[in-house]
Amino acid sequence: IGIVMVTLGFAMIILPAPPYFEMFTIFHFTLNDGFTLMDLISLIIILTGIFVAIKSYFKFANQY
Repeated sequence: IGIVMVTLGFAMIILPAPPYFEMFTIFHFTLNDGFTLMDLISLIIILTGIFVAIKSYFKFANQY
């Protein structure tokens, strides 16, 4: 599940976003580009996926 969440998060960053996510720009790098709400949601999904993967790895490793 963690690997799927990380893949989904990166796909959300790479693929074009719908206009209602694009209009909420949190930080502008240039006039036409910036850090959007969808980027923030994607990073949260990626970090959650990494956390789930690491936590499940250590839980699995402690069984043996």
